[in-house]
Amino acid sequence: YTAEVIVPKNPFVRLASEFFKEATMRTNRRVGDGTSATTVIAGKLFNGVYDSIQEKSRGYGSAGTGVMQIKRDILKEADVVKAIIKESSKPVKDIPTLERIATVSLGEQNDISKTIANMAFEVGEDGFIDVVEGYKGEIETEVIKGMRFSAKVCDKAFVNKPERYEMVIEDCPVLITNHKIDNDLVLRYIVEEVVKETKFAIIAPDFSQQVLISMALSRKNGTFIWPVKAPSLRTEQLEDIAVYCGGQLVDKNKGKQLQHMQKSVLGYMQKLTVKDSETREDAVLLGGKGTESSMFSELVEVEVEEKGKKTKKKQQKDFESTAVKERIKMLRGQLEETKEEPFKKLIERRIASMASAGGVIRVGAPTDAESLPLKLKIEDVVYACRAALRSGYVKGGGLCLKDIADELPDEHVLKVSLLAPYQQIQENAGGSLEIGEDIIDPTDAVYYAVEHATSVVASLITV
Repeated sequence: YTAEVIVPKNPFVRLASEFFKEATMRTNRRVGDGTSATTVIAGKLFNGVYDSIQEKSRGYGSAGTGVMQIKRDILKEADVVKAIIKESSKPVKDIPTLERIATVSLGEQNDISKTIANMAFEVGEDGFIDVVEGYKGEIETEVIKGMRFSAKVCDKAFVNKPERYEMVIEDCPVLITNHKIDNDLVLRYIVEEVVKETKFAIIAPDFSQQVLISMALSRKNGTFIWPVKAPSLRTEQLEDIAVYCGGQLVDKNKGKQLQHMQKSVLGYMQKLTVKDSETREDAVLLGGKGTESSMFSELVEVEVEEKGKKTKKKQQKDFESTAVKERIKMLRGQLEETKEEPFKKLIERRIASMASAGGVIRVGAPTDAESLPLKLKIEDVVYACRAALRSGYVKGGGLCLKDIADELPDEHVLKVSLLAPYQQIQENAGGSLEIGEDIIDPTDAVYYAVEHATSVVASLITV
């Protein structure tokens, strides 16, 4: 955040500074932590290499190495260092370890760091923690179990828990579609030819007023139809709900019609709670059929021996899983390929929602001047905890990179820059700071600090 608001007056320095901002922003987007380390490594590496280039107009060092060779050396040695970082990583197995990560990221040990660590551990690697503004002048937290999505009660006539402004639907089949339900004949077909049960729910973008009246009147005949309005959900989000419930989306974009569907498209859920439209809380879905274990199969490449020769063939492998876990696996693959931050956030929320775990931290303070920096700090802690759950942890305070640098020869192209974070911390502390074993960093924060710092410097030195 500091780098973003520093604009050097010299136009040439300003152009160069944009490279370093890009490096820190890449690390921030990827991990949410490690930005200072990225800047320090990149700055030390660039200054060292650039000074050497200036000393010899035709090359670098005593051997007269060309700039393009230096670039290749930087990127090659960075890969070696990143591999060592991964090898030294340890998994986060308990809350106290995560509390240490949170404490280092926040800069102090207090109730906030403990609260965030506990929440992050509870929602897990696939969970999503939303940090939003609070209005009570204090920090509030909430962990939400179950799949969550944006939905509304269509009419107060369907609110069956008026004391809590809720429509609660329990133990029934569910139809999920992106068709608007606006035809009484279609509704009758669904009731009489498809569902054939006295209680079921429909999740759709919208319902006509006439259809809602018909649903309300059907109760007199003992048929309870629960309409759930989800106008803001994209098609892929409706597919997520269908997978969670063990059903299929009746997708108008694929030419599927409600009047031609079969009972096999229906899902099943144990409980769905939808808040009255006057509130803005998500609907919470529990006990979908897609969370039950079943057998899946996939093609895997195996090595087999035929006629004395070893060859690779694809064979079908059966394994036990759930439809939800397989959907999450697919979404993780999409997340790796997605570059745009808003779309990454959406996929992360979808994963967290399907993983049945999520949390909200509402950050409030007596004044706005206190609230904003606190919110940004808490976001960093949340990212650091998630990164540690995903990738593990290594020695903190620059020690991980210092240990690697100590094993490198003095002339190594990255040695001085890898020592820089530790040396900077010592300088900030007056030069006599003892860094204990309780100081740890997320592996990804250190890994991507090295990757992005070396990548941007390797490009900049060729300008």
